[in-house]
Amino acid sequence: MAKKWPVVPAQAVTDLVYQAIRERILRGELSPGAVLRQEELSRAMGVSRTPVREALMRLVSDGYVERLHRRGFRLASESIRDLVLIYPILAVLERAACATSLPRLNSAKLKQLERLNRSIDRAAGSGDARSAIELNQAFHHALAEKCDNARLLKLIDDLSLEVMRLEVWSFSSEADRAQTLRSHEEILAAVKRRDFDRALSTIERDRLSAYAEYRRTLER
Repeated sequence: MAKKWPVVPAQAVTDLVYQAIRERILRGELSPGAVLRQEELSRAMGVSRTPVREALMRLVSDGYVERLHRRGFRLASESIRDLVLIYPILAVLERAACATSLPRLNSAKLKQLERLNRSIDRAAGSGDARSAIELNQAFHHALAEKCDNARLLKLIDDLSLEVMRLEVWSFSSEADRAQTLRSHEEILAAVKRRDFDRALSTIERDRLSAYAEYRRTLER
């Protein structure tokens, strides 16, 4: 007798739709203020309107999407200000993770980090901001991944994904790209010298300088 297929709960479909829309928002593939039409999304993803609507309502609760009276949903622009506030949190968490991770980085890991930094430079120089940002996230993950707290590392990764939309902007600036690469080189040089305090301070400064720059941009 053939084994029956499992019944996929409706909530699972909603979760998949939610994750798909959220990822596009965070990756900067949907512009702030863009209208999200249920009919278009349901056709594009091959699902009914119900899970699309439920996913959009969850995104409203998260602050990424606004509900328009009788007009559907719109990507929120104000949530960008909330995303900026993640940077001071990232600075503290990443420093805590790297405090135990950096002394454990071996020569192979340092070479990997150097390759990642060169790849960031090439991607940014060719105008591929999204690849540069993803490589930058991989660089920071590699710095912290040998920490002794897996939950802390996951939290850092999740928060880094949330600020990806902001970093699309920063990597469009040649000065910001250059500063990022210089900071990475300083971190690696300090780790090689076993000057972990200097490396940790540079990691924290890198995150906080991004926070300060985004704050100035929003004020302008």
